[in-house]
Amino acid sequence: MQEQYPTLDEVKAAVAVHGPLVKLETSSWSIGMMYGSRTEDSQTLTCRPGSPATLVVSHRQELNGGTAVTYRVDEATAEAVRALVERENMAAWGALRERPIPPELRPTDVSGGSSLSLTFDGPNKYVSISRAAVWQQGGGPVLEELNALLLGCQTPENVVSTEQLPAGQAQGMLGLMSMMQSDQWLCSACGTMQNGGKYCRNCGAKRP
Repeated sequence: MQEQYPTLDEVKAAVAVHGPLVKLETSSWSIGMMYGSRTEDSQTLTCRPGSPATLVVSHRQELNGGTAVTYRVDEATAEAVRALVERENMAAWGALRERPIPPELRPTDVSGGSSLSLTFDGPNKYVSISRAAVWQQGGGPVLEELNALLLGCQTPENVVSTEQLPAGQAQGMLGLMSMMQSDQWLCSACGTMQNGGKYCRNCGAKRP
């Protein structure tokens, strides 16, 4: 069966029944040839209506660990994020699919991925979105608008706490290649390694 690649306009026109947004997370990862070169970045907004909103921003390197900083988020910003999600019908964006990169354009010394996930109360609770697919379909300005809202919260006066993150299990591209030679696979949505089934054990994305 031929892979389908719906356009952003088609997805935005779809009906996506859902409850209020309670959490939004952006995440990205990259790994190079060097041992321990994997890095991970994420922004997690918790914005349940009626409760104080917070934003946790984390950055971690395999060998050195990292930090997770928690920020206060004012209700106006939380509401602006909810409004953006509704305006763009982002609850339906999970249907977007990333088009494969031609072999001649694929980098050979680095791998990476990025995703956006939405959690709602009620039906269709969790939506996982490929940010690469969004960019391919012309949705980059929406992602930039979202990032600007999250960035605006990250000021010294909004800091609630800072946590040190431990170093992880170091791997480089050589370890990744060894994994790929087995039946395990790497999730392009969240970067989780050593998946063995049809779906990612971390985010539920389908095996490519």
